[in-house]
Amino acid sequence: MRRFLVGIGVLVGLLLYFPEAHGQPINPPTGGGPNQPQAVPLTGLEYLLLGGGAYGVSRLLKNRRKKNNES
Repeated sequence: MRRFLVGIGVLVGLLLYFPEAHGQPINPPTGGGPNQPQAVPLTGLEYLLLGGGAYGVSRLLKNRRKKNNES
């Protein structure tokens, strides 16, 4: 239970420390001109999705290697 509370505290601390983790950028960048699309930076949600995908792939590869070593 203590590890859970410490984990929650660290997560809340990181969310308060990094302003880009709140979703939308404060000052969105503008595009180069009227015919060019507006540039959109990666926000906190995209980083979270990329990290989760990378973690899932690493777990998948680890389990696959473990199965191959057992047989």
